Amino acid sequence: MIQLAELRSRCNALAEQFNSLWGRLDLPSKEARLEEIEKIISAPDAWNDQEKLTPVLKEKSRVEAEAGRYRELQTAYEETQEWLGFVSDGEDDALETLNEQADLLEKLLTQTEMTVLLSGEADHMDALIDIHPGAGGTEAQDWAEMLERMYLRWAESQGFKSEIVDLLPGDEAGIKSVTIRIQGDNAYGLLRGEKGVHRLVRISPFDSNARRQTSFSSLDVSPIIEDDDNEIEIDMKDVRTDVYHASGAGGQNVNKVES
Repeated sequence: MIQLAELRSRCNALAEQFNSLWGRLDLPSKEARLEEIEKIISAPDAWNDQEKLTPVLKEKSRVEAEAGRYRELQTAYEETQEWLGFVSDGEDDALETLNEQADLLEKLLTQTEMTVLLSGEADHMDALIDIHPGAGGTEAQDWAEMLERMYLRWAESQGFKSEIVDLLPGDEAGIKSVTIRIQGDNAYGLLRGEKGVHRLVRISPFDSNARRQTSFSSLDVSPIIEDDDNEIEIDMKDVRTDVYHASGAGGQNVNKVES
């Protein structure tokens, strides 16, 4: 049975969490940026250059999603406070509704806090995962394939789109290498912490003596940067020229041919 005192305490804690988080969110700036983007794409000649417009449309979709989450969070907080204001002890239906509203607010707070944490320059981009087994032959290759399946299923659970870009099967089982593209909001930000060497200790299914084996697989995560409008400038002071002379027993090219 839901107790009003406990529920009130929970709602007050969620309110403090909301107020702390809301101070870091800037909904007006998101809305202002959306207005700027609308002006850009509404220009008469905006659609003449599709390649240039593509990153703008992607940004519009991302900012709209963020602003939508902020508004949804704000609405959930306001409705929770309204229900908290008029429920009283003994009203089971009202207490149940308030409890459901508190569950929704808590869920949205967790999701929005994650969005705030993923505020790096490349966090919102798609990700490219490279998995390579370490030394250990079939055992390590099987572990690499297990990692591949794990990340594919994780992408599916997140509602992300996944695509195997390159795959090299193992000799007996598993894989020698795989490259996976993960497409979704904040895909790189969510995956960048997975970079490194992953270890598995288990009783080997490939060992007739059932000995314990330790397998390693390396995993690299990189963002997919599709905006190539930025020009790369190379300072000639950073350029080094190395000259090599041909050498040998003799002949017309000795100490004359350079590369």
